[in-house]
Amino acid sequence: MAGWTGAAQAPQGPGKSPYAPALGACDVEQVLDYVAEFQDLPSEIRPAARLEFSSALRALVDQWIDSGKSDGTEEAWKRNIKWQPPNGQKPIVETLSDYGRRNPPHAETRDDGRFDIWMLPAPSASKSPLRRARDMALYHFVCLLDYPRRERLSRCDECGTYFFRSRAPRKDTPIYHGTFCDRCKNKGGAKRTVDSRSRQTKEKIGWASDCWPKWMKWKGLRSAWVAEQVNRRVVRHPICWGTVTGKWVTRHEQD
Repeated sequence: MAGWTGAAQAPQGPGKSPYAPALGACDVEQVLDYVAEFQDLPSEIRPAARLEFSSALRALVDQWIDSGKSDGTEEAWKRNIKWQPPNGQKPIVETLSDYGRRNPPHAETRDDGRFDIWMLPAPSASKSPLRRARDMALYHFVCLLDYPRRERLSRCDECGTYFFRSRAPRKDTPIYHGTFCDRCKNKGGAKRTVDSRSRQTKEKIGWASDCWPKWMKWKGLRSAWVAEQVNRRVVRHPICWGTVTGKWVTRHEQD
């Protein structure tokens, strides 16, 4: 059985998503022009409809992308429409279920026996242009979820730009310290360095906290002894971790 299809899909080139234009603000009108119902809207309503379409689609895509993020890592293959956002927003699955009830799937049989199934918003489902725009955003999102290379879609953590990776992320390799587009990748490198150093410091402080109550007077200066114990663990890690001194222990004593 074929996946979701429909006349509102944009043309695509090699390696490109047919839904990418819907995420670019400059191309929202182009996407709407694929849908006959929007071509007939009065000129004074079209800007509001474009904004409604773009905002609704971005909100859905953002929630879907965020469902694959946890504790500073991102795993595109773990994105889940049943994910419950921490802000109390309802899961995407509930939004799609409501859309499906108002716009049930339609199917046609091809000459070769395969089925085409689509969920274009029914013209009678809503008389409101803005509601129609939101439904078209939902329709494009449904198409995106059925797109074979959907996991390539990413959002830059620095500027918020959406982009498609040249290759799909590996299922067993999480993305650490953020996702960045080509324009922000240098900032991403700096952020990863800061995050890595922060993680190292936090780890060392944890080791020092473990050793602190184990010190006894006969072991000499407490800070120096704790530093020595921490360094015994540091040597098991890459050289970039660096050793600590008694002054470092004293400086982080309240941490």
